[in-house]
Amino acid sequence: MTFYMPSFYATLKTYAFIHFALIASLSLLPVHAYGQNDTAMPQTQIQDREKFISLKGATLKAVYHKQTHIGEYRDYRERSKTYKFTEFHDTKGRTVYKEGDKTLTGVWELVGEDKICYRYPLTLNLHVGSNYLTNGTHCFLTYKLGECYYGFSPHTMTLKGPRSFDDWNSRSVINGRGLGQCGDALG
Repeated sequence: MTFYMPSFYATLKTYAFIHFALIASLSLLPVHAYGQNDTAMPQTQIQDREKFISLKGATLKAVYHKQTHIGEYRDYRERSKTYKFTEFHDTKGRTVYKEGDKTLTGVWELVGEDKICYRYPLTLNLHVGSNYLTNGTHCFLTYKLGECYYGFSPHTMTLKGPRSFDDWNSRSVINGRGLGQCGDALG
C-alpha cells in the first residue's frame, strides 16, 4: 500500500489558496465600524467630505505634541457613562487620558507617517459596553476639518482614506481652539 504525502510547497499553496478565497469572500460582506450599533448610535451628517485633510508627519506631530485634546467618541462609553474625553500629550511621549471619572497615564507615539498610537499599561477595554481591563495599543489616523480633528481606526480605512467620513471613532479640538468646530455634541 502506497501513501501519498504532498510536498510542503504543495500544501502551502493549497493553504494560501484557501486563505485567499476566504478573505475574498469576506470582502463581499457588509462592513460596519467595530462596535457599531445601528439602532442606538447617533448619526452624523458630514457635509464637506472633500475638505477633510489627512494629517501626516510633522503636521500630525504638531497637532498632538504638547497639546490637550478635548473631544468625544462616536460610541457612548458605558464604563464611564459619557461620550467625552480629554487627553494631554507631553513632549516625552507620555499622555494623561481622562474619560468620565477614569484617568489613565500611558505613552503616545507616531507610527509611520500617518498613525498616532497610544499604549496604556492597564487600560479599560475599548469594546462598547465592556467593563473588563486589558493591556493594549490603540492607533488612529487623523483627519482635520476646520479646527476639528477626526480619529479613524485603521479597520475603517481603505487605501484612499476612510470608507465613510461618518465612521469616525473620535473627534476633538485642541484646548482653547476650535470650540464648536466639530458640529453638535453627541452627549
